[in-house]
Amino acid sequence: MQTTAVKSNAIASDITEASVLAAGQIELLAALPYSDPLLNDTHGDGTTGLDKIGASADHQRTQSKYTISWNVATNSPMNNTKSVRVIVTWTGHGKSRHVSIDYIKADN
Repeated sequence: MQTTAVKSNAIASDITEASVLAAGQIELLAALPYSDPLLNDTHGDGTTGLDKIGASADHQRTQSKYTISWNVATNSPMNNTKSVRVIVTWTGHGKSRHVSIDYIKADN
């Protein structure tokens, strides 16, 4: 029973860390100008590419055991906006896990 509790605590800790990383990445992207290259849909796949991770994502970086991927869809959900999805992935306790946060960037 104690082993299960320790494992659950470790999983919860990983989820919290991944959520903090995703929120931090959103904050960094939100501070950039609308035309910044880090807010480009590099694959040109729009909303169909929002769930891509790793090398298939528009952008990615690694921090510790976490891969932080983000994808951009231009003119979504309306003209002069960009949908940004940040997905943090990692492997914990033998399973692939992820946390994602969406953000809409307006062209001011």
